[in-house]
Amino acid sequence: SRDGGWQARFFVGATSLKAMMPKIISQPLIFIAIVSGLLTVPAFAEQTKFQQAKQRYQQRDWQAALDLFLAAARQSTDATDEASAHYYAGECGMQLKEYAKAQIYYQLVLDSAAGKQLRPRAQFRCCEAQFLAGNHSAAAGHFREFIERYPQEKLVPAAYNYLGDMALQTSQHEQAIAEFQFVIENFPGDTHVDQARLGLARTLLACDRLAEVPIALGRLCQSSIADIAAEALLLLGRSKYDAQEFDQALATFRRVYKLQSAPAHQQRARLGAGWSQWKLSRCEEIAAEIEPLTQLPECATEYHYLLGLAAYSAKDWISAEKELNQATTVQTAHRPAALFYLGESLLKADKPRDAKQAFQRLIDSEPASEWADDAAWGLARAAYAAKSQTDLQLAYEFLKEKYPTSEYVRLINSLVEARDIVPIESTLGFGIFEEAVGLERDGHLNAALAAYHAFLVEKNVAALEAEGLWRTARLHERLKQHAEAGVFYSQLLTDFPKLDRTTEVMANLAWIEAARGKQAAAEKLCRELVANFPQSPQAAEAAYWLALAAADEKQCDEAQQSVDWLLMRLAPEKHPLHDQQIPLWEQTLCLQCQLFADAGKWRSIIELLDKNKTRIGKGAAAARLAFWRAEAALRVGDHAEASERFDALVAETVGITQPWVPMVTLRRAQLAARREDWQAVLKLVGELDERYPEFELAYEWDYLRGRASAGRGEMSAARRAYGQVLENDWAAGTETAAMAQWMIGETYFHQQDYEHAAVAYQKVIERHNLPQWQARAALQAGKCAELTENWEAARRQYSRALERWQGSTSEKQLAGRLKWAQERLAQQTPPLLR
Repeated sequence: SRDGGWQARFFVGATSLKAMMPKIISQPLIFIAIVSGLLTVPAFAEQTKFQQAKQRYQQRDWQAALDLFLAAARQSTDATDEASAHYYAGECGMQLKEYAKAQIYYQLVLDSAAGKQLRPRAQFRCCEAQFLAGNHSAAAGHFREFIERYPQEKLVPAAYNYLGDMALQTSQHEQAIAEFQFVIENFPGDTHVDQARLGLARTLLACDRLAEVPIALGRLCQSSIADIAAEALLLLGRSKYDAQEFDQALATFRRVYKLQSAPAHQQRARLGAGWSQWKLSRCEEIAAEIEPLTQLPECATEYHYLLGLAAYSAKDWISAEKELNQATTVQTAHRPAALFYLGESLLKADKPRDAKQAFQRLIDSEPASEWADDAAWGLARAAYAAKSQTDLQLAYEFLKEKYPTSEYVRLINSLVEARDIVPIESTLGFGIFEEAVGLERDGHLNAALAAYHAFLVEKNVAALEAEGLWRTARLHERLKQHAEAGVFYSQLLTDFPKLDRTTEVMANLAWIEAARGKQAAAEKLCRELVANFPQSPQAAEAAYWLALAAADEKQCDEAQQSVDWLLMRLAPEKHPLHDQQIPLWEQTLCLQCQLFADAGKWRSIIELLDKNKTRIGKGAAAARLAFWRAEAALRVGDHAEASERFDALVAETVGITQPWVPMVTLRRAQLAARREDWQAVLKLVGELDERYPEFELAYEWDYLRGRASAGRGEMSAARRAYGQVLENDWAAGTETAAMAQWMIGETYFHQQDYEHAAVAYQKVIERHNLPQWQARAALQAGKCAELTENWEAARRQYSRALERWQGSTSEKQLAGRLKWAQERLAQQTPPLLR
């Protein structure tokens, strides 16, 4: 399905941060900084070359400056001066876009023992040169090395921004968000925070989290730096555009006009405003909106393309043909779409032969374009117009062979099956259906929905009727009109029980019912899918949903049945899994691990994951499985292996924001506490405080902070940390709370403050209904009484504890201490009173 992808085709820009990132948004994140303040004349024996180089550099005569800096380096007799010349040779290479050469010059600085002062900047620029040369994998690794080696360097936030940008370009959105947010949260006031906010906004746009874009931008739209404000407004305008709020998008783009920003920003704003006008069907206003772009060669193609579409929407087929023809003269990203709409305009102008040529040009010259299957649909419709059943059949065969997953395969097939074009064309609903498809393709969703509804009122061919119901239901769902979508999906199942889309319809209807809170109806559909269509992709998804629902309700046996079915159905050792099956299989493994964990079957987790370790890939699910493997090692007592595995997870969880991720750091802190590495514990719990202040298990790291402080002899600090555990509402009733109260008693006990220790232990007995800890607290409270020689109090404490908590792990010690207390009391009692 192309749902949601159409409008992005009309904003193709200089870079692609998404599949086709809009021109009104995309802009390379390039940090080209001229550190002019560092450009001082060193004490060369021959200063003339360097002075000349400096002058050329300041005049931006990069090639001449480069030659002179290299000459100065060759003539220098001082290693420090030579390193400086090589550094600035690298800077000139960057400006000349000779990135490979720039890397060589920077590397000379890094290899020089005398280049210590310039080394951090040289390493950063070397990484940057790799990025700009397109070697992103190496650049990412070297940027991380730079961050690790120079954590206090001012360019560290810029390095994180680059890492975010590279993650964004490879669609690793969670990682990109993490990198940009790290800059925003950890470098407040830094000049690079603005770029991080812009990068975060771009990422949120790329993953359709539109409502978060204004929050990410903050006050950047009011920035005193015109280019920053303009870029922020363009991003904000794009978010409004994608949210179908075209009036607001138009107003936002127009705000850029008032800024003294770079010409590129103004051009993108004009085009964004033009497309917003087109979406608002205010086609007569578009020409005036984009008139300032008339003479700009860099905008010529999109300018004519937009005017052509404006004419197309206004049904001015002559003007549309003229403008779209001009848009197809240059090989640009817009050319395939322009060719398609040229064919559409010719078809509407009753020129089917010319339309066929335009569509064929698109297919021949741009076979990999996302518009190629649209062109095949155009060929089919040209065949209708020409009353050629042969050409229609050829278009269908071509589409089925070249683009088998296209939604148009089904559309053309439904018409080919009719065998006779004339009755279909004379059907009242056919023209409306054709119009509805075009409106949906063009992104006019509400208009398309109205047209589909009008089509369904008419008497139509059965195949077209089914397609109309499907597209109407899907469009309602896309517009989040779930009740209406459910009605049409249900009608499809009733009216067309043998439809080859039945499993898709059932699955979509199940998810709608679940979203509406109708769990029983959703479960019924999922069970029918699994029982009646076990080989369909939707059956596997339905089984997983059933397993999740059962696990949530603690119906472990039922959940296990669904998991067993899935693991047998998806078993990769029996047949290779395709790309869509691998994530489901990994998620099923995660759920199986959860079920094993709930049952305490930790060795079963180890066996399961070790068996499949070579088949598990990379990503969030794989990281989750690595967590389960580390957790299992911890639970079976292999602490050394667990520590290694949790440490390795740090790199695997970068950019993953799922709720379990903080547990990695928590487990590392707990293992460090086991080793009594208190400095490591405090460092790790500090990271947890900083990154996850609202995490519901925060009391666990407060407890660890208390242990670390006590281990360092800082008893007051330890008691404060344990007190934070007791104040945390999430800790109420947990063993950690009882342990924290007990440990408060221990801190006093070790300071020989037995009075306060006894009070703290008594609170464990009175406030925490956990027999093992209550018994231990009674044992310690009795010891406090012993150490103050209050043997009667000690005897009472031990005696009550033995009565209340028989079978506790402290029972033997309590009995021993009771006997000892009784003996001491006997020694103190006069013989006549015994």
